[in-house]
Amino acid sequence: AGAGLFVPKGEGEAQVRGRGDATASMLAFRVGAEWLAFPTAAVVEVIEARAVHSLPGQANPAVLGLTNIRGALKICVSLGRMLGMADADTDTDIASAKTAQRLLVVEHEQQVLVFPVNEVAGVYGYAADAVQPPPSTMAHAGMTYTQSLISWRDRQLGLLDCGLLFYALNRSLT
Repeated sequence: AGAGLFVPKGEGEAQVRGRGDATASMLAFRVGAEWLAFPTAAVVEVIEARAVHSLPGQANPAVLGLTNIRGALKICVSLGRMLGMADADTDTDIASAKTAQRLLVVEHEQQVLVFPVNEVAGVYGYAADAVQPPPSTMAHAGMTYTQSLISWRDRQLGLLDCGLLFYALNRSLT
């Protein structure tokens, strides 16, 4: 496997401060048909997809298994299942994880998780005061883990809340 695209923590914020109104940055990516983002400060690296080894008896359907990241086994999680995406049924989601183009290595409070994604658009700056809170009336389960909506490429992109996402996964694993 080739080297990953390294996104140093905090570097995105420093780079975008000089660009107009941008005061924060995100890594935009696609899972299935949904465009989402993580704050760049949480992204350790973006790497080529690699084998994910299943965990027998795993109760959480979002946990796909373990993958080797620089010699350490890390938990690989399906965002499609975690966010309750309509097209994240078992067969499609497993096939999607196996055909993922990239893996996002994300860290929150010294815990690292890996998320297979279909496409990575890149790092983008945005004005932190221009984000919109997700509508409270939205029934989509993924909104639970969305901290804000950001206008990006003529669409609304969901910026994921790493704290809530990691907390929910940790609760389901214990």
